[in-house]
Amino acid sequence: MIIQYIPYGQIDKIKWDACIAVADNSLIYAYSFYLDAMTEKWDAIIINDYEEVMPLPWKKKWGIKYYYNPPFTPQLGLFKKGNSAISADILALIQRRVKYGDIFFNYKNTVALQTLQQTNYIIPLNQQYINIAAGYKLYLKNILKKSKKENFIYSEKENFDTAVALYQQYYFERTPHVTKIDYEHFLNLCKLLSIKKMAFTRSILDSNNEILSTSIFFVDKKRIYYIMNANTPKGKVKESNSILLDSVIKEFSEKKLFFDFEGSDIKGIKFFYEKFNPVNEPYFYYHFNNLPRLL
Repeated sequence: MIIQYIPYGQIDKIKWDACIAVADNSLIYAYSFYLDAMTEKWDAIIINDYEEVMPLPWKKKWGIKYYYNPPFTPQLGLFKKGNSAISADILALIQRRVKYGDIFFNYKNTVALQTLQQTNYIIPLNQQYINIAAGYKLYLKNILKKSKKENFIYSEKENFDTAVALYQQYYFERTPHVTKIDYEHFLNLCKLLSIKKMAFTRSILDSNNEILSTSIFFVDKKRIYYIMNANTPKGKVKESNSILLDSVIKEFSEKKLFFDFEGSDIKGIKFFYEKFNPVNEPYFYYHFNNLPRLL
């Protein structure tokens, strides 16, 4: 087995994306076009001839190179066919190159280190909607029952600009680590993925065509990713976000896909997702600091 640390400029992106496409743990975040859009810079661990790959986004501060987690990119780690354990040799190579970092390994990675488990909820969509909805918590069932008395409109009109603008308007202060430039990059990524048929928006409108909730979803051959949501104050009162997600689940039911909520360990968000009776598919966070004690 040949394990190499490859700087960005030497990565063969055609081989890279081919590896991600066939990996058992393939995720949209690991494709080169996603990484190029959402990271400042990234290098990689590459094993043999792109049989296994691991992206390593990095920045520099005070001249010190460090690994970081890019916005809207919850999981990365090692991607390959079969078992994707992180070997001691891979970890040693990572830490030999960079002395400080935060790495989010994906749901299939096993690591012989102390990691922090992160919640990620999914629903298998390869079943009839009636079977999925039967598992909803009673509170959610009551919301959906009550919504039938409203004249809500489920809109499939593309509105990436509006969705990102509303998200910034209502949640910018909650996500100070996401900069205005990050949002610009994310919007450009949305439009690129839309061309590739890998992104779409859905919204709930009231009878006056006013947006109550709107969301951006990414999609690949395995998953629909609930990547960004904006819920207006009026939408919160109407609990339109529950209606929106239920509508998307219904639209894509009986397809060989997983609906990926992208999870959260924030109590309120976690409670909201749990109303849909999803399955927890955790991923793992690892932090290391091998800098001199003074730093």
